Amino acid sequence: MAPLGSNKPKVSIVIVNWNTCDLLKSCLQSVYLETKLDLMEVIVVDNDSTDNSCEMVQSQFPHVKLIRNATNVGFAKATNQGFEASRGEYVLMLNSDTIILEQAIEKTLNFADNNPDAAVVGCKLLCPDGTFQNSCFRFPGLLKIFLTSIYVSQLFKKNYILNWGRYGCHDWSTPQEVDCVMGSFALIRHSVLREIGALDTDYFMYGEETDLCYRLKKAGWKVLYYPDAHVIHIQEGSQKSWADIAWSYRAKQRAILFFLCKWRHMVIAYIGNVLIVCFMIPRLLVWALLDVLTVVTHRSSLRKQRVLKGAGFCFHLRALFQPRLLRQEWSKT
Repeated sequence: MAPLGSNKPKVSIVIVNWNTCDLLKSCLQSVYLETKLDLMEVIVVDNDSTDNSCEMVQSQFPHVKLIRNATNVGFAKATNQGFEASRGEYVLMLNSDTIILEQAIEKTLNFADNNPDAAVVGCKLLCPDGTFQNSCFRFPGLLKIFLTSIYVSQLFKKNYILNWGRYGCHDWSTPQEVDCVMGSFALIRHSVLREIGALDTDYFMYGEETDLCYRLKKAGWKVLYYPDAHVIHIQEGSQKSWADIAWSYRAKQRAILFFLCKWRHMVIAYIGNVLIVCFMIPRLLVWALLDVLTVVTHRSSLRKQRVLKGAGFCFHLRALFQPRLLRQEWSKT
């Protein structure tokens, strides 16, 4: 692996890591295998991992620019650190739980060069078994919250109307203009970041790419989906416990409500929270019944994941009486 030259790279690849050593290793191997060295620089921002991630990067990928944080500062803030350290014409937000396939980064760069009105370009994400994984979605709104809360979006994933928020999980074969692309793989023009600013760090994790895409579109730029570049996305690779999964579930909901507070109106966010509460109550009751049946029939303990998800409901309940909570930033700890 030859070191990068002094020339400005075409793309700066920014990867935020938190305790995903094995996934990060596989991701970096695929990046170097599938991308020309003279095109790129790779920046890893580590959020105080305890699994020897930094040591692995230093020993096996010595040409990666490693930034080590003393605490977990969150995804948005860590990504901004990578942006600030980058030199490329483009920056690529890339999750550590991804695998680059068949020169996907180079293909996306060529597509972006041929579409100068696009500020952000996303690619086609695949599950580890090679099946399609939706990576495009609309901006949050009450309709999207309602369809998700009554579960029809999950039951009818391929329906363009009932799963309106994710475009019916449509597997497009041609490029499309969309509201947002997933931050797991998002190629961004560096000049645009200087124009409209980087990620909003009030989003600790989740929602930051939605906010960025919204600001870009308000400024007249396009967000494009490019299906000819393929990347495997393992999903939620840093979540190793039910507590992490429960926190993730709660953070996704809070990110939506925070977005509505910021860009719509506090009243809209409050109504959205009411919808979440109203339709979450029957779900919690069903979970409780299933847990009781499981304990009685199998003599097992309560399923921890349901208890933890139920605990996340407390935030939405409190926000009914303290709407200011909908505006507050939050942290992993």
